[in-house]
Amino acid sequence: MMPLEVTEIAAIVSLQICDICPSFTRVNRLLPDNRTIEMTWVENDDDHFGFDMDRFWPTDCTLSPHEKLALYWKYTRSTGCNHFSAILAKVLKGLCDNGELLVHNGMPVVDIFALNSMEFDVSDILSSSDQLLKIHDPVSDVTVPCISTHQQMEKLLNMGEKACHRLGLELPEKVSKEWNMMKKYVPDSYKTTVPHWWLAVVVEGQDTSHS
Repeated sequence: MMPLEVTEIAAIVSLQICDICPSFTRVNRLLPDNRTIEMTWVENDDDHFGFDMDRFWPTDCTLSPHEKLALYWKYTRSTGCNHFSAILAKVLKGLCDNGELLVHNGMPVVDIFALNSMEFDVSDILSSSDQLLKIHDPVSDVTVPCISTHQQMEKLLNMGEKACHRLGLELPEKVSKEWNMMKKYVPDSYKTTVPHWWLAVVVEGQDTSHS
């Protein structure tokens, strides 16, 4: 029986989710900096699509195929980590129940954990302009980073549902108590961390590795 690499399984699951789940947004316009996009919603039920680079980006987009792919993943993975983690955990459990051997970097996996953190640091991404994808609202002329920090979610909530819709985003859940506590006691975390679900695997003879 050939061992299965968990990172390869995660990549396959991620791709399959895009294939089977309809996409309701696409890029309407790429701004000159090549890192800021304006979104539009797909209103026609027959025109929804999954993993399709040609349809996600406008026909006059000048980005390379590699850049299109990288920025696509930044957009699709900016939210929804809880759904992806739950699906991946179920897939891995099913493989284990069927007797499949899972490995990470060639080492046997002996345990898997689903973890959640209210303060997952993304300050390195926020400070890197060449890696950070941004979304622009042409109506309010507001540009927001495509990453769900606590500060960002409160800002989107205050902008309202119509503005979020124009940005191709859903209105965040209101958690004022948590935000106020963070602003008071850990202001840096309020600005530079995200609530995040992920899976961690324990490999034989080594410490936990994040997947």
